[in-house]
Amino acid sequence: MKKPHHIMAYGTLLATVVAALGFYAGSTQSIANANGASTLPAPNGRIAVVDVFAVSKKLLEGDRYAPARDAMAKERNGSLEGLTKELTEIRGKIEAAGQNSPDAQPLIADFQGKAQFYRDAQTKAQEEFNGLLSSQFAEGYRLVVESANAVAKKQGFSYVVVSKVGPVTFESKDFNAAGQEVLSRPMILFQDGDDITGLVMAELKLDASPAATDAKTPAAKLDEAKPEEKKPEEKK
Repeated sequence: MKKPHHIMAYGTLLATVVAALGFYAGSTQSIANANGASTLPAPNGRIAVVDVFAVSKKLLEGDRYAPARDAMAKERNGSLEGLTKELTEIRGKIEAAGQNSPDAQPLIADFQGKAQFYRDAQTKAQEEFNGLLSSQFAEGYRLVVESANAVAKKQGFSYVVVSKVGPVTFESKDFNAAGQEVLSRPMILFQDGDDITGLVMAELKLDASPAATDAKTPAAKLDEAKPEEKKPEEKK
């Protein structure tokens, strides 16, 4: 006799949805274009990089969205706990009577009916939770796009490229998933000042390390590249 499935958990769902960015971020189309901005060449042609994967994950795990998921999971799990307890009690009675015992047959039929009801309720609860997570993901991604555009304009960048940043490490154990991780890094060479990930997190009021938010504007970077001017010597 199969035991009823465990009450739903959503921990891996969030990672799965956000990991999908590994595929979509592989496009070299900029966030600005995704937001309907003009495709005409910009005056300075400077390109910024933003790790949408990291920002979206942090946003979805934060106080903006996590409480609603926690509340739904608690409510749906609570509705299944009573049935879980009842199934456990029936299974105990069946085991005590022996599955081949005549007394066990009505118990087995009762268990199978309630187990099917449990599976249907669990499936519905999971679908409802997936719907909530999908809607949060869609809204969160939109907020990241808008914030990236706003930050890029403030910093004087003309284009924004979606790319994972940081050390190249593979989290996946599957070949296809590893391929998606490769595609999520269209930019493999850029300067520290081109990474606006930390600034986008700050725009969304997410925690970011000081080093990540220390992006420099294109103008500041150009100033740094200029040779230092020597001050004229004062006449004695």
